[in-house]
Amino acid sequence: TPWHDSEVFVTAHSAFNLEFEGSLRSMDEKLSAHYWEYTVDSARYGEYWATESPLFSSEMFGSYDTDTTSEHAYIADGRFSDVEMQVCGDDDTCPEHSIYGYMIDANCYKDTRRIERSNSVCGLPTTSKLAGCKTAERALNAKTLKRFWDDIELRYHGAQHSLIGGVRG
Repeated sequence: TPWHDSEVFVTAHSAFNLEFEGSLRSMDEKLSAHYWEYTVDSARYGEYWATESPLFSSEMFGSYDTDTTSEHAYIADGRFSDVEMQVCGDDDTCPEHSIYGYMIDANCYKDTRRIERSNSVCGLPTTSKLAGCKTAERALNAKTLKRFWDDIELRYHGAQHSLIGGVRG
């Protein structure tokens, strides 16, 4: 996407967050987005963050589907269990879309609209830890913008996408 794979990542994602917060507050000034400091969950739960963190419970964002044999890994419970992705129209309303026309990264080959989250990749359970403070510290101590970007986008931010969504997320 134009917002990834380059130094624009940091400023673009910050702008998205500001715009999202502004949209929430335009509806109700008391609203605000959740912020997940996943280095805390990394330290607290280690490789069991997907099943132990309260963030992934029916009360918050829904539990992980831990069945590694299922073809799909739909969110198991909670308010997001039946959410579907938007289908892009012919009017270029989506800045990017999948080969199936869903508003998601062009590299996503997921063939169903329903949102999925998996703690496995190709049937193998993911037991990786989330990025921790050492990853953030390495980025903040980078001597060049290129190194900072590599550490922030690819290691601190990017790895979380496949950990949280699985190979189809």
